[in-house]
Amino acid sequence: MLDARTGMPITTEVASLTIISEQSVDGEIWSTAGFLPSVAEAMDYINVQAGIEAVAVSKLGEVSVTNGLVDQGGMIVPA
Repeated sequence: MLDARTGMPITTEVASLTIISEQSVDGEIWSTAGFLPSVAEAMDYINVQAGIEAVAVSKLGEVSVTNGLVDQGGMIVPA
């Protein structure tokens, strides 16, 4: 992804962001909007969006999930 202001690649610790939503268009929107500088910022941002859940993987391989999901030893399930 490119920074709209500079045209350069964005700087982020997010390696992967998967969005879970009822509408595919929401997945498209939030998977782009959620690429923030840190995984914590991305999770905080997505957590306040109604009907949107996410799984993020950092560049270090750490997995984070939004409040509506639970990571149960590598299996992500609804909370």
